[in-house]
Amino acid sequence: MKKYNNKRTKIIFFFATIFLITLSILSYIRIKNLIDDSRLVNHTNVVKFNLRNAFSYLLEMEANQRGYIITHDPTFISSYTTNVHALDSSLVKIDSLTTDNLSQQRNANELRTLIEKRKNYMHSILEDAPNQPISLARVLGGKSLMDEVRRQINKMEAEEDKLLSIRSTLLSKETFLTPIVTICLILSAIILLIAAYNKIMNDLKLSNDLRVQIQNKNSELELKNAELAKSEERFFKIFDNNPVALTFSEIGTNKIAYANKLFCSYFGFTNKAEVIGHTSEELNLISPEENARILPIIMSYLDENRSVAELQALPPEEIEKVLIKLREKMLGAGFEIVYTKKNKETFNALVFYEIIAVGEKKFALTSYQDITDLKRTEKKIEKQNEDLIKMNKELESFNYISSHDLQEPLRKIQIFSSQIVERDHKNLSEKGKELFQRIQNSAFKMQTLIQDLLTYSRTNVADRTFELTDVKKIVEDVKEELKDELQHKNGSIEVGDMCKIKVIPFQFRQLIYNLVSNSLKFSKQDKAPEIKIKSQVENGSYFNIEKLNKDIKYCHISVTDNGIGFEEQYKEKIFEVFQQLHRKSEYKGTGIGLAIVKKIVDNHNGIVTAQGTPGEGATFNIYIPEMNDK
Repeated sequence: MKKYNNKRTKIIFFFATIFLITLSILSYIRIKNLIDDSRLVNHTNVVKFNLRNAFSYLLEMEANQRGYIITHDPTFISSYTTNVHALDSSLVKIDSLTTDNLSQQRNANELRTLIEKRKNYMHSILEDAPNQPISLARVLGGKSLMDEVRRQINKMEAEEDKLLSIRSTLLSKETFLTPIVTICLILSAIILLIAAYNKIMNDLKLSNDLRVQIQNKNSELELKNAELAKSEERFFKIFDNNPVALTFSEIGTNKIAYANKLFCSYFGFTNKAEVIGHTSEELNLISPEENARILPIIMSYLDENRSVAELQALPPEEIEKVLIKLREKMLGAGFEIVYTKKNKETFNALVFYEIIAVGEKKFALTSYQDITDLKRTEKKIEKQNEDLIKMNKELESFNYISSHDLQEPLRKIQIFSSQIVERDHKNLSEKGKELFQRIQNSAFKMQTLIQDLLTYSRTNVADRTFELTDVKKIVEDVKEELKDELQHKNGSIEVGDMCKIKVIPFQFRQLIYNLVSNSLKFSKQDKAPEIKIKSQVENGSYFNIEKLNKDIKYCHISVTDNGIGFEEQYKEKIFEVFQQLHRKSEYKGTGIGLAIVKKIVDNHNGIVTAQGTPGEGATFNIYIPEMNDK
């Protein structure tokens, strides 16, 4: 379903709104400036108009004065008084209009002073006119004051003309810009309106598409809900009939929300109603003694400074973290608890749990595995191990007897028979000589057999200490030990690349010794023995042998000779104890050498195989894993 990009729409709407607001503010500023400039121009004209009115009223007052002096008509006095009031009103307006201009305010004050002087001069003449004739010189004496008033008014008009010029320029500019800004605002609004319309139409189309998709999804959801209901039904059937005892416990309250049949059977409850809604403490599933045993263990793994009561009082999300921490540190392989049944019987169980979410709640899914039979088996194995240890001690005693008490008579038989042969050789008949020789050979074979049996038994009980060892050095030591026999048979050992692996050094030396000795023993009489020893390290998958782990690296050591070989059917049998494929008269041996080889390879968690062809030779392949534990 296509996702509606609401964030992008909000961003576009935000910037469009900012743009319109900015244009509106600019338009408002332009219009306000236009109005202000128009008002200022009008203000200047009003100031000039009132200045002219004031001077006009002053001129009319002067004319009224002269008319009264000439005619003594009271009408002129009445007109004079009216003009005085009008003049005062004009002066008040001028003061009011020039309050924003300090220079014009000073000029207005000076104008008022001059007009007052002129008014006072005219008042004095009017007061004297009824009582005495006014000379022409006195009447004309106010002309100089009138000229000063005219000059002051001209000065103020000149100042206003300057302001008028500046304000007219600004007014012209604003008159030009304001329509442009207004047109831009209107065009922008139209463009944004068109864009908004297109966006709304697209959103409506997308909304319709989304509605269809939602309907489809709702249909799918209904199907999935139906499938989920079936899945839940199947789950609870599987859960209820699971061969492992299971419970759901709500994290926080620890109350069991659900338990399966096997759980009820384990603990002796007849129905689930006895369990659901209760905690394990309320059901007395764990005895106080068992609780006292496991609580210190749990607290030690949690490494908490808080008490059990404090942990139980934690909110569910914190309890979940504690349970996860406990599971990781202690319950990775399960935890053994002794539970108490409803009838007070006890049984051992191995407990595992996982934290799962069902809706908005978290639950602990706990499994209980009855290991009572396993514990009995463990005790039985412990008893068998004790018996085995006892038997091993007896075997060690037997080994001691074999190495000392059994070999001592053999040594005496060999010594005495040798002394008789040496001292009385001339007195013995040929038959006697032959019998003494057979006695010596049998004693030697018996001694060799005892020594091989001791070696085989020690291979089982020896301390298995693995050390990183260079196999080439072991081969060289064996070559040196068998140097005389190699020279006697004119034999040779070719050593290729050898690996370094963790082995039990003295056992691995015995292994190489037995294999090389076996090759020399079963060499051809008419051909010098040639022995080749080499190794390589590869993954188990490389060797294509079923018994090898494909993911582990192995050191493959091969020992190949050109001896008499053997039939392929005997490739397993030759590693059994006392197995000899040839007559003892032809080849000396006890049939234990290769059995020792196999036992040593087993001790190294490896495998050994053999391949042979009669008359051509044999190859022994040893596979030792690179990593060995003690």
